[in-house]
Amino acid sequence: MIHLPWPNSFSIARNYSIDQATGDWILWMDADDTIPEECGRQLRDLVFLAETRTTGFMMQVQIPPPPDVDGFTIVDHVKLFRNRPELRFEAAFTSRSWTRSTDMAGIFCAPTFS
Repeated sequence: MIHLPWPNSFSIARNYSIDQATGDWILWMDADDTIPEECGRQLRDLVFLAETRTTGFMMQVQIPPPPDVDGFTIVDHVKLFRNRPELRFEAAFTSRSWTRSTDMAGIFCAPTFS
């Protein structure tokens, strides 16, 4: 477990945690994200089968509605990516922006989770 006083920036906090990571792949989740156990196994299989040129996997995230509202909001995020120094989040309050030294080639779609 690592501790970082809140820097008022999701990107700084996420990048700090990535800097501490020692594995080959990063799966980032928010505190309120959930993932079924079977999907976790499938994600592990994805990284074992990933070609060298695969940088990461884009996933659909289902955001539940407020009480008494129907439907989900669905957004696409790169949730699983290789642990490389050039892959980092940017922008203070959004998880959609992340930097890399090349274009988005090598990002593939993976299963949905919420």
